[in-house]
Amino acid sequence: MPLDAITTTVHGIAAHDVISAEAYLRVRPAYRAEVLRLKRRRRIRLGETAVLCFESYETVLYHVQEVLRVEGGGAARLRRELAEYDPLVPRRRRLAATLLIDGDDAPSCRALGCRACEPGGLVLAVDGHRAASSPLGGRPDPEDPVQYLGFEVTAGLAAALNEPTAFVRVVAGEHVVRLGSELRIELTSDLAPRARVTRLSALALGLER
Repeated sequence: MPLDAITTTVHGIAAHDVISAEAYLRVRPAYRAEVLRLKRRRRIRLGETAVLCFESYETVLYHVQEVLRVEGGGAARLRRELAEYDPLVPRRRRLAATLLIDGDDAPSCRALGCRACEPGGLVLAVDGHRAASSPLGGRPDPEDPVQYLGFEVTAGLAAALNEPTAFVRVVAGEHVVRLGSELRIELTSDLAPRARVTRLSALALGLER
């Protein structure tokens, strides 16, 4: 499912955070291992039907670098990919996630796909606060096994999420999954100002020394 950029202004991945193809190939083994560990911390299972993975600046940067590694391209291609993946970058008041529907039960998979395509189909709940999902991109297709979702976060939910004792869960129909403290901390960091130096650039700088 493609992500359609709805504006020409890229607010997400900064172009200067994307490193050259040559530099990326040198750091890719270490960087890929780190991102896969990061993704495991940010992933929850929704029964036997799907996996929901909350995206971060670093995970989206990884996707961009991987596309450029495989498909190549110059400045125009870079701008296109930055715009394409822009909706998946968390904002100060919005979290983003990729829903991978991979179960063997076709009716359950379709039901979840239909739910993901509807505003409010999934809910991130923190104590008494709720953030309903909305599909990201153009026209969502319930048959697509990959769905992109945004969760608009109120100031109250953001504050509640920052509490170590917060009761955090994702509700997707009959599936209710409680999030552990590790993922809660990850989501809190997504809503905070981003560090100036990415892990990718730190690895690339380390090789230059």
